[in-house]
Amino acid sequence: MRCVLLAFLLVGFAFAQEQKKEPPQQQKNQGKQDSKAENEALKEEIKRLKGEIKALKEENSALKKAAGLKKVSGCITVFEQKKGIGVVNLGSAAGLKGGEILDVMREGKRVGKMRVVTVFDENVSNAKLIEGEAKTGDDVVVWVRRLPGLEQRLAALERQVAALQKQIERLVEVLSGLKLSREKKEKTPKSPEGGEKPVVASVTMVVPRDDVVVLDVGRENGVKKGDIFEVYREGKPIAKLVIQAAIDKMSRALILEKTLLPRRGDRAVRMKR
Repeated sequence: MRCVLLAFLLVGFAFAQEQKKEPPQQQKNQGKQDSKAENEALKEEIKRLKGEIKALKEENSALKKAAGLKKVSGCITVFEQKKGIGVVNLGSAAGLKGGEILDVMREGKRVGKMRVVTVFDENVSNAKLIEGEAKTGDDVVVWVRRLPGLEQRLAALERQVAALQKQIERLVEVLSGLKLSREKKEKTPKSPEGGEKPVVASVTMVVPRDDVVVLDVGRENGVKKGDIFEVYREGKPIAKLVIQAAIDKMSRALILEKTLLPRRGDRAVRMKR
């Protein structure tokens, strides 16, 4: 949801300037200022997300420190390949408990994971291979003395970090696209005198709450405010749109009528005026 809202805000920002009618030179200057402002907004958002990731990682480290986590190493003394079960030389003396996850290490690299099944005594437990591989003589590493609920919290933090990393990757793609768009900017081609040039577009975003659709065509394709587009899916018309605003390579439209809600990837064709 955060990604959709962010993208919609950025699109809305780009379109806002199109509502003002200015002389060509002023529009050109304003366009450069808008593009620069949009780039700066994206960079600021990336900076904020990186800061949030740093804070989450610091919280992760603080939780581990507060929990008094201790890294304990041992080895697999016996491992049965067929059953995928082994015996390790760690037990209750190391704080090991049933369900603990052991990292299987070989030559300094993790090659698998095992879950402790039973702790027999102070220095002996058995564990089952749940990921990767293991063999007799491999080392095992485990963090022990976990606080109640700590493992779940750490896992939640890792998921948050992964989600934020994806947001950053998406914003970097948007920044790259804007840069490429400016570098390849050309004058709007004129339609042939013999008739109106057909315009075919793709739906790139839909905001159902506001009945708003974003298309991947704009002024460079001859699209302008008031144009009517019909949306198709599998060759059948499902909705009609009216263009509210258009910039160089993008347009924002309002859904006039629909039998099905448009979605990303649907095709849209401008109807004859």
